[in-house]
Amino acid sequence: MKLIKDFIEDTYLPKMPFWLIAIAVVGVVATWVPLAFIAKARTTTSTKPPVHIFQDMDLQPRFDAQSINPIFADQRSMRPNPAGTVSRRAIIGDAHYELGFKVDDAGQPVLVQPDEEGIEATLDFYRGIPDRIDVDDVFVKRGQEQFNIYCSACHGYDGQGNGAVNKRALELVNINSTINQWTPASNIIAVNPQTGNLLYGEEEYADGKLYNTINNGIRNMKGYGQQISVKDRWSIVAYIRALQISQHASEKDLAEQSE
Repeated sequence: MKLIKDFIEDTYLPKMPFWLIAIAVVGVVATWVPLAFIAKARTTTSTKPPVHIFQDMDLQPRFDAQSINPIFADQRSMRPNPAGTVSRRAIIGDAHYELGFKVDDAGQPVLVQPDEEGIEATLDFYRGIPDRIDVDDVFVKRGQEQFNIYCSACHGYDGQGNGAVNKRALELVNINSTINQWTPASNIIAVNPQTGNLLYGEEEYADGKLYNTINNGIRNMKGYGQQISVKDRWSIVAYIRALQISQHASEKDLAEQSE
C-alpha cells in the first residue's frame, strides 16, 4: 500500500491555473463563431450579393438579355443573325411546327396589317397545334414537366405569375425601397375584363404566338429555344392550354369531360 501511495504522489500533476482554463474555454467557444455566421447566412436573406472568393467571370461588365445596348444603332443587346446567315436547321419544312408563324416562298415572315392606325404590323401566327403532333395525356404531361422546370420559377406552378423569382423580388423591394422597377411575370390564366376572354388564351393569343414567346422570349423574358426542343415547346403550349381550361372550366365542361 505504501508503494502505491508513493507512486500516486510521485505521478500527481499540479492543478491547472484558472487563467489557463479560461483561455482554453474561450478558445473552444471562439471556434463556434464561424459556424454561427454560416448558419445565419443559410437561413436569412440579404440584398447583398454572395461573397465570391474566386471572381472568375461572374462580375464582368455585360448587357443582360432584352436590355438596351447603346453600342449598336438599334440598341438591342440580343443581336440578330447577320444577313444571309444559314443555320444548321435553316431548311424549314414546316413553318407552323418550327416557327409558329407563317412565311412566304422566300422564307420571309408574313405580316398582318391591322385595320387600326398607329398599330404596328405583327407576325401572322398559326392557330392550333401542328398536325404532325398527337396531343395525348403523355404529351401534355411532358409539357407539364417542362413547364415546371423552365417556366414555374417566374410564372408559378399555377401560372398566375407568382413563382419563386417573383416572391424573392417582392422581398427585395420591401427590404430596399430604392428597388422599384420590378415587373412580375405575366399571369397566363388571367381574364381580359373588356372581352371576357383569357388574355393569353387561344382567342387573343394564338398558339403559334405562345410557341414563339417560349422560343424567342418577349420583353424581359429571355427565349428558351436553346434549352427546349421544338416538340417540347409545343408540349408546353398544350399544357398551358390545359392549365387555362382547368382554372376556368365550368360545371358543364366538367360534366362533358366525365361522360
